[in-house]
Amino acid sequence: MSYAKKAPIDPDGLEVGEAALGTFEPAEPYMPAVLFQTGYLTVKGFEQVGRSRTYRLGFPNQEVEDGFSEWLADAYTDAAQGQTSGWALACRRALDAGDAAGFMGSLESFFASIGYDLTDRLTEQAYQCVAVAILRFVGIYLDAEVTTSRGCIDLVMRATGRVYVMEMKVASGERAGEAAARDAIAQIRERGYADLYRASGDEVALLGVAFDCETHNVGAWVCEPL
Repeated sequence: MSYAKKAPIDPDGLEVGEAALGTFEPAEPYMPAVLFQTGYLTVKGFEQVGRSRTYRLGFPNQEVEDGFSEWLADAYTDAAQGQTSGWALACRRALDAGDAAGFMGSLESFFASIGYDLTDRLTEQAYQCVAVAILRFVGIYLDAEVTTSRGCIDLVMRATGRVYVMEMKVASGERAGEAAARDAIAQIRERGYADLYRASGDEVALLGVAFDCETHNVGAWVCEPL
């Protein structure tokens, strides 16, 4: 678990070189290789460039993904299982109801339970990975790092009759956080990230979230309809 805290990753869809896949260094383990060697990840495809291959890794099935998400959430948080189960239920209910404030409140509770030894060194990418791990544990249908013709969407969450297009930033302090959350919304609109879901028939919401590197939690957020 300590290695998961040192370098948070979103393991589904990882791309790893052929040499790295067979790496085994007990003192400084390479997490994608460890997860592959222990059976959590399997090869989903590969790209051949010259004599080298790059492998795309992913979970072999839903059962393994659920088990890994539960393990990872337990590694990150210091809360009791009863607490995390309650937050998870609140997250799902809030998304189904279109209650962005309720959802963000539950997400803040999750991040508040994460030890300082993890959150004191989180980058924007690492915050995203931790958020994805938590939301997978919660049981939300989501896609991370969704590629479009104009960029990459951090996260897309799906609930009953609703789609949430989410962009995440990292800032320091209240004012900077509010500005970063607004910038996240502006990025979603300017790059047309939500256009993929206009014809879905679902209600589409844009969610900009700024994590505060001083409080190590959600610092600000903005939710707007498409």
